[in-house]
Amino acid sequence: MKLSKLKETIKNDKKLAVLLVIGVIGVMLLAISEIEAKPENDESGKADIKTVTQETYEKELEKRLEKIVASVDGAGRAQVMITLKSSEENKYAVNSSSENQISDGKSNSKSSNDYVVIDSSSGDSCVVLRTESPKIQGVVVVCDGGDNSKVKNDVTNAVSALLGINVNHISVLKMKNSEG
Repeated sequence: MKLSKLKETIKNDKKLAVLLVIGVIGVMLLAISEIEAKPENDESGKADIKTVTQETYEKELEKRLEKIVASVDGAGRAQVMITLKSSEENKYAVNSSSENQISDGKSNSKSSNDYVVIDSSSGDSCVVLRTESPKIQGVVVVCDGGDNSKVKNDVTNAVSALLGINVNHISVLKMKNSEG
């Protein structure tokens, strides 16, 4: 009796039928991915690679910024240090599915999110939708003209515009003379 009532409900509610089909497909994909799962490699090596990449990003950004600051009228020689708030982040494609069950007049909802995985020659990998650059925490600029208020303002505005950070996260200072 309950099974026939469930069939009747599914026939009458097309949204419920679609959700049920999506849920079944999601469960099947999950089962298939578990069957084909391969042992993970040691993650410690990957962490070292990510750190080197982050440091390289930071240093390259500092070099580019030093060239820009040095070209500002009155700035002179420049040194730049950038600190990062976060590392590079990947946003992955996700299959979302939900299932509604009706029994004894009560409705139960279940939902699941599964990463979209592709099979390549080098092994399974998740589909990356986008990669977000590391977030910048602060910038210190030391330049010859750092004591001039116009230069300080120009450099601060340039760094803010280039990096998309607030001016209160930027410090511009005068470079000390190298004469003994």
